[in-house]
Amino acid sequence: MTNTPVKEVGETICKAGLSSKSVMNFMSTYFTRNLQFNNTLYMGDPLKKINIKKIQGVQKKRVSIRFRSADYERIRSLAFAMDVTNSTATAILLDASIRNSAIVNRYLQQHIEANLSEGRMRELRQIIRFINRNNPYDDAFTFSELISMIYKDCKQGALNIGKALEEWIKGVNEN
Repeated sequence: MTNTPVKEVGETICKAGLSSKSVMNFMSTYFTRNLQFNNTLYMGDPLKKINIKKIQGVQKKRVSIRFRSADYERIRSLAFAMDVTNSTATAILLDASIRNSAIVNRYLQQHIEANLSEGRMRELRQIIRFINRNNPYDDAFTFSELISMIYKDCKQGALNIGKALEEWIKGVNEN
């Protein structure tokens, strides 16, 4: 969708997950040892044993992700607190981070901002504001939901999300 290598996307999303309080709070439910992360001390339960197969949604597939040493140390500490391997901790972290809509929304927005002109970005923000102002439901329409909808509409011929957005905005402007 973004024409970015999986290992780069994985690294970015893992780093965002390591910085997210909500992701770390979720991860702390699996801690068997205490862990201090930033300004928070998470208490582990030594009687807790993690059954990876019971963690919903985590699929183990091999993806090569290279982390900088500081990020690797944080993942290593996370793995130690969970009493699992570094790769298993990374898989759980990646899964938890992807399920966090704020992280995915921020990643997509940064990618789109890097690949679209300022004028096109302004048009997308106006579309989101218009949708949210006229939305009869309580839920706010997010950037990632708009991108997902546009990508689905244009998926047949689009090679990446940037081209799909350009096509979609041109179509909206013509109507």
